[in-house]
Amino acid sequence: MSTLLRAPSQTSADDDDDDEEKGLEPEELEARKEAREEKDLARRHRAVAQAAARFRRGEPRRAGEKRRYRTFEAGLDEEEGQCERAEGEEDEEEEEEKKEEKKKNGGEASSSKNLAPTLRHRSSSWENQFQPGLTKEFIRLRKESLWTPGNELGAGLRNLGNTCFMNAALQCLSHTAPLTDFFVGTLLWQKDVHRENPNGTGGKLAEAFAALLSDLFAESSNKQAINPRAFKNTVSRFAPQFSGTRQHDCQEFMSYLLDGLHEDLNRVSKKPYNEIPDANGRPDEVVAAEQWKLHLLRNRSIIVDIMQGQLKSTLTCQTCGFVSVKFDPFMYLSLPVSAAATSTEKTGGDAAEVDLDALLEAFLEPEELTGDEQWFCSKCKKHVDAVKKFDLWKLPPVLIIHLKRFKYSRLGIRTQKLNTLVRFPLQNWDLEGHTFAAQRDHPTYDLYAVSRHMGGAGSGHYNAIVRGRSAHQWTLFDDARRSTASESNVQDRNAYLLFFQRRAMADVGYRRQSVSNPSNWPHKLPANELEIIVGDAAASSSGACTTDASFEDSTRA
Repeated sequence: MSTLLRAPSQTSADDDDDDEEKGLEPEELEARKEAREEKDLARRHRAVAQAAARFRRGEPRRAGEKRRYRTFEAGLDEEEGQCERAEGEEDEEEEEEKKEEKKKNGGEASSSKNLAPTLRHRSSSWENQFQPGLTKEFIRLRKESLWTPGNELGAGLRNLGNTCFMNAALQCLSHTAPLTDFFVGTLLWQKDVHRENPNGTGGKLAEAFAALLSDLFAESSNKQAINPRAFKNTVSRFAPQFSGTRQHDCQEFMSYLLDGLHEDLNRVSKKPYNEIPDANGRPDEVVAAEQWKLHLLRNRSIIVDIMQGQLKSTLTCQTCGFVSVKFDPFMYLSLPVSAAATSTEKTGGDAAEVDLDALLEAFLEPEELTGDEQWFCSKCKKHVDAVKKFDLWKLPPVLIIHLKRFKYSRLGIRTQKLNTLVRFPLQNWDLEGHTFAAQRDHPTYDLYAVSRHMGGAGSGHYNAIVRGRSAHQWTLFDDARRSTASESNVQDRNAYLLFFQRRAMADVGYRRQSVSNPSNWPHKLPANELEIIVGDAAASSSGACTTDASFEDSTRA
C-alpha cells in the first residue's frame, strides 16, 4: 500500500515493521501480509458503515465521503479511488457540487438528506434477511439490485448443444447465496483475484463467472434466458475436455469450476512446501487444527471459506498394528448409492429406496483394503492389508452431497446407473449424530438446490431445482425454461447433487479463514492452544482477531 495513504504516525511504525521482517521465514511474512490486508479491508468496511449510519441520522456528509461511496460501489481498491481521506481534508469536487446546489436552491444550503448518495432501497422483507452490521450497509452500495423479491431467482440458460450438465451446475451454484453475494453483491472477488497464480487461469474464469452471475440476476433484464456462450468459451479455453458438444458429467464440471475459482481467488501468493507431522498421541482436535493451518498456508479463498470441511482418515495396518491419522479437507461428499442399497438388501429391506442418513453411515463404515487396494505401511515398509475409516470432523457452511449413481468399467466408461430413490430432508437435516467432533455451529442444514439426471448410463439430461432465499417455492430450471416445481419433483429418483446450507449461517454468516486468525477456524480449542498451533504467525499479527471479527460481519449469507 502506498505510504501516501498512511497517517504520519503509521509510517515510521511500518518502516520498523519492514526492518523486522527482513529476517523472517516466508511463512511468517505471508502471515503478516495477510493480517495487514485483512485489517486494511476491515477498516475500509467500517468507514463505509459509519458514513451510512451518519446519513441515516441526517448528519451532514463529511469531506471525502461521496468519493468513498462511489469507490465502494465500483468495487475499487483504496489506492485506485482514494476512498479513505483524512477527516476535514478539502475536497474540491465536493465543494463545487455544494456551490452548484446552492444556486439551484436559490442560495439556500441543501438539507443533509439531499447530500446522501442515491442508493437502491430494498423492501423490508429483503433487508430483514441480513443482520444489522457492516454487510447491510456495504451491500446497499452495489450498483445492481440483487435478490429483491422480483429477481431472487435468476434467468434460465440456453442449451448450446448438450450443455445441460453445465447449465444445471451453474443454476445450483448461482443460487448459493454467499457465493453470489461475493461475486455480484459486494464485488469482493475483485480484491481477492490472483492473476499470477500459475495454477489458475489468470483470473479469467473468475471474471467470466462474475459476468455470468451479473447477467443472470440483472435487475434491468426481462429475459427469460441468457446465452452462456462467453462463459463456456472461457471454460473450454482452459479445460479443453469441456469444449465441443459432448455430454459430460455435472459433478465433474462442478468440481472443475470450483477448483478453478479457488485457484483464481486464492489469497496465497506463494504456496510453501509443508510436511504433515505425525500425531504422536496428541489429541485429535489439536492435530486437526494443526493440519488445517497447513492447509490454509497454501489455500485460502471464498471456496475454502464456505465449501470446505475436514475429514478424519484413519488407516490401521493389519500386520504391525500401526495407525496413521490424517485430517484432510473436502469440498463435497461422494456417497455411493450402491453401498447403502447392498446394506439394505442384507437386512431384508427394499433396495429400491434408501435414506440419505443410511448412505452417510455406509460411507463412514470401516473398509478393508486388500489385493490391489493394499496400503503402504511406513513401519512395515511394504504394501499390506489395512482397514480404512472416515469420520466427519468439521462440516462447511455449504455442504454438497454427490449421490454416486453410476458404475464404471476399468476404462472409466459408465456401465450402469442406479435409479434407487434416496430419501433426504428438505429442511432441518441434523448431522450432529454423524459428526465425530464438536462443531462451532450446530450442524443443521436446509436444502436449497438439487441437480438431477434423467436417463441411463450412456445418455441422459440434466436440470436443476432451486429455492430462492425468501421463497419456500421450488423452481425448476430446465435449460432456458423456468417453471414451478413440487417437493415430489425435488425428492425423486433423479436427484444427483444435493446442495445444503447450514442454518446458522443466517445468524453468524461464514468465517473468512486465515492463518493469522485461528479464532475463525472451525476447531473448538482454547485461544492459547490455537496460538501455540499458529506459532509466530499469531504473535506477529496481534489484533488480527479483532480485524477478522470485524470483517466477519461483511460475510453474512
